[in-house]
Amino acid sequence: MPRTDIEDKILSAHADFVSRLRGSRNEVVRQAYDNALHYKGYHWQKYDAATRGFRNLFIKKSTPQPVTNKIFSIINSLNSGLCRVDPMLQFRPGTDTDEDRVTADLAQMVLQYLDRTCYAADLNLRLSKAVLLYNNAYKVAGYDADGGPIDWVADWVCPGHPEESIPADQAQSSGGMCPQDGQPLMQSPTKGQSVPRGTVYTELATPFEMWVDGTIPLMRDQPKAMFRRMRACEWAYARWPEMEGRLGKDGTPQDTGMSYLQSLLRLTPGASSLGFSSAMRFENAVLVDDFHILPDKDFPDGCLARIGNGSVVLDHVDYPYHGGTTERRGRPFLPIAHYYADDIIPCHYATGPIDHLKEPQRRRNRLQARMELHEARMANGVWFIPEGMDVPTPSGEVGQVIRGNTLASGGAVPQRIDGSRIPSTTVQQIPLIDQEMGDIAGIYEIGAGDRPKNVEGGYAMQILQNAAKGRQASIYRRWEQSHAESARHQFQIFRLFAPDETFFQIQGAESRWRVVLIKRADLSGGVDIDVEPGSGLPQSLLEQRAGVEQAISAGLVDIANPVERLKCLQSMGVQKLMGGKHAEDIHISWEHNQVVAYAKANFDEKGALRMPPSQLPPFTVVPDLELDPHDFHLDRHHEWSISDEYKALPKAVQMMFRMAHMMQHLLKLQEAQMMQAEAEAKPASGGKRGGTPAQQSEGSANKSEQGGGHTGREVDAQAAQTESSG
Repeated sequence: MPRTDIEDKILSAHADFVSRLRGSRNEVVRQAYDNALHYKGYHWQKYDAATRGFRNLFIKKSTPQPVTNKIFSIINSLNSGLCRVDPMLQFRPGTDTDEDRVTADLAQMVLQYLDRTCYAADLNLRLSKAVLLYNNAYKVAGYDADGGPIDWVADWVCPGHPEESIPADQAQSSGGMCPQDGQPLMQSPTKGQSVPRGTVYTELATPFEMWVDGTIPLMRDQPKAMFRRMRACEWAYARWPEMEGRLGKDGTPQDTGMSYLQSLLRLTPGASSLGFSSAMRFENAVLVDDFHILPDKDFPDGCLARIGNGSVVLDHVDYPYHGGTTERRGRPFLPIAHYYADDIIPCHYATGPIDHLKEPQRRRNRLQARMELHEARMANGVWFIPEGMDVPTPSGEVGQVIRGNTLASGGAVPQRIDGSRIPSTTVQQIPLIDQEMGDIAGIYEIGAGDRPKNVEGGYAMQILQNAAKGRQASIYRRWEQSHAESARHQFQIFRLFAPDETFFQIQGAESRWRVVLIKRADLSGGVDIDVEPGSGLPQSLLEQRAGVEQAISAGLVDIANPVERLKCLQSMGVQKLMGGKHAEDIHISWEHNQVVAYAKANFDEKGALRMPPSQLPPFTVVPDLELDPHDFHLDRHHEWSISDEYKALPKAVQMMFRMAHMMQHLLKLQEAQMMQAEAEAKPASGGKRGGTPAQQSEGSANKSEQGGGHTGREVDAQAAQTESSG
C-alpha cells in the first residue's frame, strides 16, 4: 500500500522531532534509570560510557559489597505522604449565566465518574512513586473510540430483499429508506453489530516513554509531544490487520528509553552489565508512538497520529482535543499533565530528593564495607608463639595446660594478641550520614513514623509534623496544580466525546449509591476548574485529634450535643466510646436506607406512582416512641433532609417521612421539654427553686441531652402540618 502525501508529511515531522530530542533526552532517561537502580538496591554499579550501559564496579570478589538501602526507606516515607494528598477541586462558572452555573455543578459529578472509570485511585498511587523515583511523571488523558462497554446495534433490512442487511450508520445516512428501491427500512431482529461506546482514559507515562522539548519549561507551552510505548505484535495486528506486512516481526528499532524500561522489568546484575545494551532490539514487539502536533504552519488543523516502528502511520486525525464544545471549537491543548518534584528554572525536567541521596548512600555503603573488612581481617584475636618454642597450638579449652621450653626461645613465652577495634570515628560517621540523608529529604523521626525523643505532648508532635510537611510543601503544591490541570483535561475530553446521555452511580450520604443522569447538552457552559491551595495536605490521626481538642477548648463545638459529640469521637477515631450513640447512628442510617428503598420500589425515576394510589403499601419507616433518643434522631434526620439524596426523593415520600417519622420525634421531644419546664417551675419549700445546685446542673444537662436549644424545627414542623392539612 503506497503512502499518501499526508503520511509522508507526518513521518517527516516525526523524524525531525525524534532526531532533535534524542541526544539531550538520553541523559534524562539514564539518570532516571540510575535512580531506579538505587531504589531497587543496586548500588555498586556505574555507567560505562564505552559500552553506553551500566556495569558492576571492578571490585575484588573478596571485598564485601553491603547495601543498607536507606534510599528505599526514605522514598517510601516521602511517598506515604504524597500518595495521601487528595486536593479539593473548585468548580466555578465562567460567567453568571444559568448555562455556566449548570455546567459547573455537573463538572464535579463528571470528575467523580471519570475517577471511577479511569481507576484514578490506582493510577495516583503509581504516579506518586514515579514522581519520587524519576522526578518527572506524566498523566496522559485521551479518548479511545474502541473502549468502554459494548452495545448491540441492530442492522436494517429492506422488505424487498431481506437477505441483505444494512448497518445502522448507513441506514441513518439514507434517511431510513432503502438505497436500491426506496422502500422504508425495518430493523432486523437477528442481525447486528457489536459497537463499543468509547471511553475517556488516563495513563501514566514516565520519562522513558514521554518525549518533550526540555528547553520549554511548561507543559502547556509544548508545541509537540510524543508518548512512546512498546506493544506486542499481536496487539498491533489485531487493531491494524492491513499493516501487518509493513510492520514486520524482525524486532523494534533501537530506543534507549524502552531498553532501560525493559531492563527494569527483568533486572538481574550480570558480569558486565545489568541486562541493558544500547543496541538492544526486541523481538515480536512494535514501538507505537502517539504523536501530538498542535496547529502550526505545516499542520494548520493540528494532527494526532499513531506511528508504528517510526516508519508506518497506523492512523491519524486532525487534532481532536480543544477547550471548546462540539458546536464551538476552542483553543487546542495537549492532554498531558506534568507531575514533578523540584523544578530547575528554566528547564522542563525537574530534580528531586533521590538525586541528592545517592552520593551519601554510596558513602555509607563504603564505610560499611570498610567495617566488614576490618572485622574479617583485624577483629579476631591471635596467639603469638615465639620461634623455636615447641608448644601445641592453644585450643581455647577450659583448663588446657601448655608445656614448653623457654630456653629455646630466649625466655619468650606465648601470649594472646587481642584484635583491634573499629575506629570510633568510622562508627560515628554512620549516624551522621543518616542525619544528612534525612536533612536532604526533610524526613525526621516523626516523618518516618517514630516519636521524637523527649517529646510527649500531642501539640508538640503536631508542631513537628507541620514543620516536616513544610519541607515537602513545594512537592505537595505542585501535585495539587498538576492534579487540577489533569482534571481540566479529562473534563474537556468528556465534554467533546460524551454520549448525549450518561448514567452513572455516585456515592451519596451514608455510603448509599444513587444513579445520576448527565446530558451532554448541559455541559456546554464555561467552567473554571482550580484547586484550593493546601486542601490536599495529608493529615494524621494525631493532627485530627489535636484539631478537635482546639475546637472544643475554643467553644466552637457544643460538646453537650450528642450528635456533635459523636462526630468529634469519629474524627478522633474512637467513636466506640459512645457505643450506644454509635449503634443508634447506624440504625438511623438504616432508616434512611429504608426510605430510599420504599421510594424506588413504589415510584419511578420521575416521581410518579408505579401503581394506583389505592394499592400503595403503607409507609412503615416509623420511630420507636418509647426507646428512640428523639433529639439525636431529629438532628440526624434534619441533616439528611437537606442533602441532595433526600431532595431527589418524590415529594410524596418526603412528606411521608416528614409527617410519619420526623413529626413524631418532634412531638415527643416537645412533650419531654414541657414536662421538664413544669418540673423546674414548681415552687419548692421556702419559696425557693427546689433541688440542690448539683441537681439543678443535672437537670440542665438532661435538658441538653433531650434536645434543648434546637431552634427552628418547631416552626418547620408547624408549617409542614399546616401545608398538609391545607
